Amino acid sequence: MHFNRRGSLVATYEVVYEDTQESATELTDATLRLVSGKQNVTILNETVSATSVQVNETIGN
Repeated sequence: MHFNRRGSLVATYEVVYEDTQESATELTDATLRLVSGKQNVTILNETVSATSVQVNETIGN
């Protein structure tokens, strides 16, 4: 996690999932729920919503 400025939180994490169409669809749906505000995240006992998500796809690692 990174703190850029007072009141901001950037959580950096890696998601490893099975290389199937179903898994990719579920990950996409979960990401969309996060950025749409339909799903929140609790970090350090603080419930927050995501304002953006960055995806860096790495294949073969």
